[in-house]
Amino acid sequence: MMNDTAKRRRIKIGLLVSHLEDDFDDAVAEGAMIGAEQCDADLVIFPGRYIDGIYADKLRTVYEYQYNTLFDMAAANKFDVLLVLIGTLGTFAGTPVITITAHIDGYPCIMLDNRTGMKEAIEHLIKVHGCKKIGMVSGPKTSDDALERLDVYKETLEENGIIYDE
Repeated sequence: MMNDTAKRRRIKIGLLVSHLEDDFDDAVAEGAMIGAEQCDADLVIFPGRYIDGIYADKLRTVYEYQYNTLFDMAAANKFDVLLVLIGTLGTFAGTPVITITAHIDGYPCIMLDNRTGMKEAIEHLIKVHGCKKIGMVSGPKTSDDALERLDVYKETLEENGIIYDE
């Protein structure tokens, strides 16, 4: 006699990343592995570059087409869903696609909420701990997420009567 777990078909998830050597992509892949294990799903990670070369870093991806052959494998296999951590999309034969941190019209997207957590953390330091001098290391100026957190930091200080000191 089979139990309910044995009868259930495991969900098959594909994760497409564009720079596996990047700390952010690495953290997303690690989180996906943990999540897949927790919900007993199969996860296949496809490291490539950018589909159609639109955002290609030509110095690092002279042979981009070779990287992207892995994406063809994602399209050819039957996944229940593809999570895509890249700026552009190709066609994946009717497989549902969810983008990660890159909103593209026509696709659902998992976005990070930089505003809420950052604001709550700074207000906690001010209101609970009475802090008046709060420093911040914002991250690279090329990161939209880092810039958004920095803006929230500045706004929250101002809202609480604390002058921002660069």
